[in-house]
Amino acid sequence: MAKKLIKSDLHEALSLCKGAFLSAAGFSLVINLLMLTPTIYMLQLYDRVLSSRSQETLVMLMLIVVAIFVTHRRAIPTS
Repeated sequence: MAKKLIKSDLHEALSLCKGAFLSAAGFSLVINLLMLTPTIYMLQLYDRVLSSRSQETLVMLMLIVVAIFVTHRRAIPTS
């Protein structure tokens, strides 16, 4: 015979909030990646630009970082 599972109040509450938890996790992931952007930029700068003295690489890294920050700035409304 199949056993019928009885959902507890906690299980029902968590299943109702599943979408909110996933949204919060996604937002947290994006914010944490944005917090790492300056660190990754500096690592790439020291590794690629200073060793080769390539201005093209420096310009591309700058454009990528500026685009990331501008996109983030437009995504979050200011009050």
